[in-house]
Amino acid sequence: MERDEATLKNTIKIIRALSGSHRHALLLPAAITLLSATIVLSLVFMLGSGQNITLKYTPLINAAAQIRFHTTNAYLQLEGFLQGRKPEHIETVWLELSKADQYAVLMLNGGQFEDHKYLPLSEPELRNHLTTLRELLTGIIKLGALEYQDYLVERHNHQDHPSLETVYRRILSETFYIEAQLQQRLGNALDTFQQRSNIMIGIILLLAAGLFLLLKNILGNNLSQLQEIQQADDLIRKKNAHLEQLAYFDHLTGLPNRPLFDDRTRQAILHAQRENYAVVILYIDLDHFKSINDTLGHAAGDQLLIELGKRISQAIRKEDTVSRLSGDEFAILLANIPDINTAEETAAAISEKILFNLQKPFELSGRKISVSASIGIAIFPTDGNTGVQLLNAADNAMYLAKSSGKNNFQFRSVRRNHQLARQIACEQDLQISLDSGQMVLHYQPQLDLNTSQITGVEALVRCDHPDFGLIMPREFIGIAERYALIRQLESRVLETACKHYSSWLAQDIGPAKLTLNISPIAFSHGDYLSELLTMLEQYRIPPSRIELEVTVTMLSDPKPHQLSTLEQLRQHGIHLALTGFNRGPGVVNALHEFPISALKIDRQMTAEAGANRIVTATIKHLVEVAEIIDLDIVAEGIETPEQLEQLKSLGCHCGQGYLLGKPVPLEEMTAFLEAHANQKSEIICKEKNTTVASNILHH
Repeated sequence: MERDEATLKNTIKIIRALSGSHRHALLLPAAITLLSATIVLSLVFMLGSGQNITLKYTPLINAAAQIRFHTTNAYLQLEGFLQGRKPEHIETVWLELSKADQYAVLMLNGGQFEDHKYLPLSEPELRNHLTTLRELLTGIIKLGALEYQDYLVERHNHQDHPSLETVYRRILSETFYIEAQLQQRLGNALDTFQQRSNIMIGIILLLAAGLFLLLKNILGNNLSQLQEIQQADDLIRKKNAHLEQLAYFDHLTGLPNRPLFDDRTRQAILHAQRENYAVVILYIDLDHFKSINDTLGHAAGDQLLIELGKRISQAIRKEDTVSRLSGDEFAILLANIPDINTAEETAAAISEKILFNLQKPFELSGRKISVSASIGIAIFPTDGNTGVQLLNAADNAMYLAKSSGKNNFQFRSVRRNHQLARQIACEQDLQISLDSGQMVLHYQPQLDLNTSQITGVEALVRCDHPDFGLIMPREFIGIAERYALIRQLESRVLETACKHYSSWLAQDIGPAKLTLNISPIAFSHGDYLSELLTMLEQYRIPPSRIELEVTVTMLSDPKPHQLSTLEQLRQHGIHLALTGFNRGPGVVNALHEFPISALKIDRQMTAEAGANRIVTATIKHLVEVAEIIDLDIVAEGIETPEQLEQLKSLGCHCGQGYLLGKPVPLEEMTAFLEAHANQKSEIICKEKNTTVASNILHH
């Protein structure tokens, strides 16, 4: 830098001296030759330096990525072999590892391979890391050979081998370190080159100005010379822009490259730390890209990568960054996200859109080709605090997506993946669950809190999913409403519950009432009332034995047709219970306006009874209002003896909850009802015997 500044000062002195007067006219040819040569040499120096930087580091970075790619393929093949694949696949392991080692040798010694010239690594530290990497590759080759020999001797008697994953993760660690160091060195070299180029541009412009002054003073204005100077200036600017494009953008797709992506990630994390925001990285890898390259050629493969970059870009927000990292690997940076939950939802939505965009076939070499991708998702700060950590986490999640069947996306978080799988299963399988009988009913008893006698049972629907077991209604009711399946679901629940209740009545063990949940959407259909009455008549159930739960939100803003339906239900003798009540005084004051026969205390209020004075006073007030307008009070969510005693002391006489009885399948509820019926019969017999004995004594 000091040398460049000295050159600049000397150049200014020369220009001033040469432009002083006509006495230096004899120096014109020499001056023109000197200034022109200086400009040309400066241009050659700038272009040559920028090209040398790119030629030195870009192939090495690509080689490190190839080592990681082939090592990962070998790891997946070897792990698959250990889990029961055919032994022929072991050949693929040796092939992939030999390719990885070939790139390592190129990085150490240099050479020519696949139209790329590799300059040997000169930094001792990186050479040491690369030597360690080769030793690890040799180790995994030996480990694979031992496992293969064990296979030949013991056949399928394998045990888990955590050392394989340990060696693989060490290889990844070394490779990522080498890649990161090379990227950093490339960025530093380009920054230094940019600074030197700016000074050189200043020198060239001053030289050009001096040449112009000479020509003007001695020969007069010469427009052709001025145009040449301007063209030289334009050429310099274009070459600088071209060098910047080479440094920070992918030459094939035009997308930001790894150095620019890393810089934007670093800036996004710094901003997120200040604002307490979340940052998301999506790691995208094409499935079976190698087979497309091998079948259609590299030109078609390049065209596919260009079109893929466009389709990915169509799925993101304007403020997001799409980058091509290497080969068929892309990454997306999502910044300025307010919290983790929003980050998860945004990442899932964009991933779904990307997979959807890839469903349309690509036209390559006159053929339509269908491709898919595997996507891994990592989130700051839960999955990492730096760009490297996030990218590694997203890369691991991407391989999880590949091991899960490809053409899907996975989070680094195991918890979030499980939730996502359940949600997708609910959405995709809800119609199948309705048609195949996976929707089952569990029943929870309602008891008299003073006598422990059963006063009723509530039917609660569950989805018995083959992969995820019992799924609670909060996970699929919203989906049923969104996909217009709620009426079909409620009809199925109504018929099944009536069938079971009719069976209990026939056995003389049926409780006094059967409670069913009903959604507000049911009241928008004029056929619900007739369907309900038809079902009760078919199974010979008195309407007075049925209680329907309606939500407090519906009565907060009732529609005329809903009130009409409620009134008709009441006229047929069907009871209505208001559920979901928490602390709405407006609803309490308007209870007498609705045809309600029971009020359910919310489980949150039950939990706070006694501990919260306002809640305790509210429950007491509810009990008093219920007595005045002749409403039954049922407390939900009774889970502890303390809650039970507190509710009894406040005058609540009926309730349900895990303390009194959990929701159970039909068979267990039938046994529960039979036991209570037998117990009730024994109590009646004892009372009769006591009465008879008393009469005998009196006579």
